[in-house]
Amino acid sequence: MKYSGGLLLTDGFIHDHYSHYGFHPAWKCTVVIELIFTNGILQQEYDRSELFVEIRQRMIEASKRLRAKREQLQEEARNYAEQSIGRKYQI
Repeated sequence: MKYSGGLLLTDGFIHDHYSHYGFHPAWKCTVVIELIFTNGILQQEYDRSELFVEIRQRMIEASKRLRAKREQLQEEARNYAEQSIGRKYQI
């Protein structure tokens, strides 16, 4: 096959990061090997596992920030709904 470009091979899937949305990205694995091909011939091979440790940490932190923001927005929406359409009267 006359493929030119890169290919990531992974192993050691981290089950804590499982989601049922199709293929999992390489950052969810402990071993990541990058292969570079030119016209179907392997030119270079790199172990990118350490790089993906850093990427995984960034993804986890970003996910935590997004979760916190989502929870904040949900709370604001609940408060707004309560105040605008609630039937409680302060007498």
